[in-house]
Amino acid sequence: VTRAISHHRMSDIYKKNGMNVSKPSYNMAFFGNPGTAKTTCARLIGKIFYKEGIIKSPKMMEITRENLCGGYVGQTAIKTKELLNEVKSGVIFIDEAYSLSYSGNSGDYGNEAINELVAAMDSRKDVVFIFAGYKNEMRRFIESNPGLSSRVPNNIEFSDYTKEELMTMLTDKFNTQGFVLDDKVSEYFSDKIENDMNDSHFGNGRYIRTMVEQSILEHSVRLNIKGEYNIKDINTITEEDVPDMVKLAKDKSPVGFGL
Repeated sequence: VTRAISHHRMSDIYKKNGMNVSKPSYNMAFFGNPGTAKTTCARLIGKIFYKEGIIKSPKMMEITRENLCGGYVGQTAIKTKELLNEVKSGVIFIDEAYSLSYSGNSGDYGNEAINELVAAMDSRKDVVFIFAGYKNEMRRFIESNPGLSSRVPNNIEFSDYTKEELMTMLTDKFNTQGFVLDDKVSEYFSDKIENDMNDSHFGNGRYIRTMVEQSILEHSVRLNIKGEYNIKDINTITEEDVPDMVKLAKDKSPVGFGL
C-alpha cells in the first residue's frame, strides 16, 4: 500500500520532468486461513486508494465462483463480463479464488471466468483486483495461469493469530460492549483457544467473534430468566454464560446405570 501511494504521488512529478513512467499493477493475492482479516484489509485498501486518488470510486464488489460461473460452457464468459462491467473503478475482491481452477466437470467454467478476469485486468486500469483464499491453494491457483502470475504481482501472506493476539481480540470485543470477564471464564477462554487453534479448520477472528456472540446471548438469556440483577450481574460474563462450560458442568456425572 505504501509503495502504491508513493508511486501515485510521484507520478505527477515524473510527468512534469518529462518522464513517461508507466502505471504499475496494484492487483494483489491474499494468502491466509479463514478469519485472518483478508476481506477487512481489502475493504481498507479500497478506502485508502480512493482517498489517495489511485482509484476514482470507493466501490468494492465482493464475489465468489458462484457469481462468475454459469451452468454451461459459454454462459460463464457472458456472466463474468456483465458482472465486471458493474465496476468501472474501485476494488473487485474474489474470495476463495482458487475454486475457479478446480479440475472436474465444471473446470472449464472456472477457466472461462479466469480468462475474462485476465482480460479485464489489462483493460481496467482504474480497478484493483484482489484474489484471496487458503495459502497453498492460492499459490497453485496463481501459478496455474501465466496470465494471472504476471498480472497479480503483489502477494501478501496473512499469518494466523497467536494465542495472545486472540485473547486480546476476545477481551477487547467484550470490553467495547461494556462486559468484563470473571477470572474463571478468562482462564477457560485462554485454555480453549490454545487447544482449538491446533485444529486445521480453526477460524481465527471468526472463531473469537462466535465465542463472544454466543456468550453474550447466553448471558442475556440467563438474566432475562432471573429477572432480578444488579450492575455486576449485567456487565460480568460468568461461567454460566459460556455454553461449553455449562455443558462440561453437566457432563461431570459418572457413566453408569443411573449413578
